Amino acid sequence: MRKAFVTGASSGIGWSLALRLAGAGFEVAICARRRAHLEALARAIAEAGGRARVVVADVSRPAEIVEAIRAADDEMGGLDLVVANAGVGHERWSGKLRWEDVEPVVAVNVAGAAATLTAVLPRMVERRRGHLVGISSLAGLRGMPRSAAYSASKAFLSTFLEGLRVDLR
Repeated sequence: MRKAFVTGASSGIGWSLALRLAGAGFEVAICARRRAHLEALARAIAEAGGRARVVVADVSRPAEIVEAIRAADDEMGGLDLVVANAGVGHERWSGKLRWEDVEPVVAVNVAGAAATLTAVLPRMVERRRGHLVGISSLAGLRGMPRSAAYSASKAFLSTFLEGLRVDLR
């Protein structure tokens, strides 16, 4: 495995994971909405002797992320690893929860994650190689206080990944 695509790479887990993958010899397509942050990460990877491609895309727009991942797959000669890391969460007491609070969580953590994980899945199956990773949370195991939407979105991701694993094993 030598080619990876990581969403949510502009900070946190995604940033650290991209650095580690590059350090292990992967060419990494780093993806997020914030170009300046991605360019800083690409410089850090290059300074450490690695290779990174900056991909600016919004995971909350499924068609956009699918197109970006498929383009990277084509340009890089086939991805070996796709990591659905991008995620958002908003704390709100359920008594004041509105659709406007839930919608961005579902857009990124559910629709965006599913789009990311399935973008090149048929290609990986055809090539008979590749790995899919989704960054979930212990919050997905049960409803957490002030985090109904986030907990539900991570439950979706964990269950979706389990279903993929069973089918693709």
